[in-house]
Formats: sequence, structure tokens, C-alpha cells
Amino acid sequence: MIWVLVPIIFCITVAAVIMTVVYFKSREKQLLIEKGMSYQEMADFLKSAKKSRENFLLLKLGVIIIFFGVGMGAGMLLAEMTGYEEWIGFLIVTMTGGGFLAAHYISKREEAKLPSGNGDS
Repeated sequence: MIWVLVPIIFCITVAAVIMTVVYFKSREKQLLIEKGMSYQEMADFLKSAKKSRENFLLLKLGVIIIFFGVGMGAGMLLAEMTGYEEWIGFLIVTMTGGGFLAAHYISKREEAKLPSGNGDS
């Protein structure tokens, strides 16, 4: 009975995420229009903002995948040593979270090294 709710909740969550992204993109454009930017200035600004967000995407993904692999390996090793399989899931989630934190701080440090300081090349 409870498994019937899983696809429904998944669809609601996906719809909420999509609606949130669309809302914030339109809100960002509205704020730029209120500031009096022309179409070309707004397009240039949005293009540079998107580029700065994507600068270190592969670096972040690499760090997260490495932490995920280390968590899975350590979890499997501890599960084999202790006999408790709960270590696998615990360490995968914990190390992946640590990977997200490490990726965030590494990308911040790398962005600070750029000449302009805002992620533009």
C-alpha cells in the first residue's frame, strides 16, 4: 500500500523543483528589467552568471565521486570486518556529504584565484 505513494510523491517533488527553477529565473529577469537594463545588457549579464556557475562543475563532480567511492569502499570493508551491513549505507551518505562540502570549499578557493574574482575567464 505504501509503495503506491512513492511514484506520486516523486512526481510532486519533480514538479515542485521545476516550478521553483522557473519561478526564480523569471524573478531574476524581472529584477533586471526593474533596474532598467537593456535586452543586450541583460543577456550578457545572465550569460556571465551562468558561465561562472559552471566553471568548476567537473572539479566538483570529481571530488564528490571520489568521496562516494571512498565511502562505499570503507563501508564494505567495515561491513566485512564487523558483520554489520549498516556501515555501507552510513558511510556512503556521510562521505558523499563530506564530498559536497569539500567540493564547495575547493571551488570557492579556486574561484578566488581567478583574476577577476567572480568566476569569469
